[in-house]
Amino acid sequence: MYRGGDLLETLHGSMPEWLLLLAALVTRLGDVWIVISITVIASWLLTWRRSTSGSNTPQQAETGPPEATPAIWMVSVVVGGLAVMTTLKYVFVLPRPALVAATPAVLPPALESSYVSTVTIGGYGFPSGHALGATVAYGLLALTPRTGTRRVRLAVAGVIVLAVSCSRVVLAVHYPGDIVAGIAVGVAYLVAVLWLLERSPFDRTTSAFTLTLGLALVALVVSDVTGRSVTYTALAAGGLTAWSIGRPRSRPRTTPHAVIATLALGALAGLAALDGSLVTVAVAGVIGAIAVVPGTVILQSTIDGQSLCVDDGSRSVRPMANAGPTGFRHLAYPSSMSDNSRELGVELGDLGDALESQTYPVGEDELFEQHGDAEIEMGDETATLEELLEPLNEDEYESADEVTQAIMNMVSDDAIGRKNYSDRTPPAVGEDRQDEGAPDQEGQREQESF
Repeated sequence: MYRGGDLLETLHGSMPEWLLLLAALVTRLGDVWIVISITVIASWLLTWRRSTSGSNTPQQAETGPPEATPAIWMVSVVVGGLAVMTTLKYVFVLPRPALVAATPAVLPPALESSYVSTVTIGGYGFPSGHALGATVAYGLLALTPRTGTRRVRLAVAGVIVLAVSCSRVVLAVHYPGDIVAGIAVGVAYLVAVLWLLERSPFDRTTSAFTLTLGLALVALVVSDVTGRSVTYTALAAGGLTAWSIGRPRSRPRTTPHAVIATLALGALAGLAALDGSLVTVAVAGVIGAIAVVPGTVILQSTIDGQSLCVDDGSRSVRPMANAGPTGFRHLAYPSSMSDNSRELGVELGDLGDALESQTYPVGEDELFEQHGDAEIEMGDETATLEELLEPLNEDEYESADEVTQAIMNMVSDDAIGRKNYSDRTPPAVGEDRQDEGAPDQEGQREQESF
């Protein structure tokens, strides 16, 4: 198999010392425990953020669609990717380059041992674990949160992945072909896993941890219970156990989750007996549980009705009302509207069907590109979906419920008549949002004639 050995030798013929030092720093962004730690912290923050913004209602936390579930599942996807990497390394058993990068003369003595261990790492070289792990972790982080635009997030993730991957070649611990394979496998794995999770009958966290446990067990068998496969299996089993036992729910625990928790605990016990290293298994299992517990606490407080909103302390989580195609068609019935709302003449049934079949989460740009030109008759004027949603300044919608509720807040009887506007209700055209109470009469007339 050609892996670019001649290219590697050519590059290292004139490698400046400053580039070696930079590569030694950048490559840390792809270290196993770095990507796992970053993903764990990000999952906590995203779960908390969704709870404070009301994105995770009790119903969504337990039975909602995958895109409305908490972000705890993210860490399991990353661990699963690392398990796939371990499996492939032991399947191909291809060595690392024999070339060893030079130690820069300007390297401080205190960092010399760390640098040497980085450039003399052992194990198999194909595919690159740093390239694969960085692709999965940073790619997932680019697809999940709502900060900035998706294009910007993907661009940043791409830069990080390329930087980490190139650093492995600069340090001569991988051939160019290794990092190309790592990125390709990482992308394929991420796409496949997200596709599977969208179609799972269980909540996303349960599905993700179960899938990861299966992948880790495969790595365990292929590697003959060596390497990090033991750690990955214990991480997945610990996280799955913690989620199955502590997952928030408004109804009694169901049999499938009790069975899953029992099997996960059995996997931990069997792993400890098989590997003979109780401490390693216990520590990894506890870390897996710790990755999950904060999210379960946050979600349980949401279900218990505690307000987690931090914007102004006045907004509480409430389920979406009349969302989906049925809710849209309900608006179109004159008998269900007040005189003020009836003249809007809302006909949103077909659009509701389209939004219901849309793949979520979806960015605002993608949503507008596919459905932004959909025309909605409102009195004597016609508005498009893009014109309706533009004042909301949303970067990404997690579900059809969010989009439909946003539109309904614009045009429905409920939005025009209620006294307390939510943060998701846009201001009247040409007016600032009222701080208290309902809009004035002039603002209301402007809304109705939009």
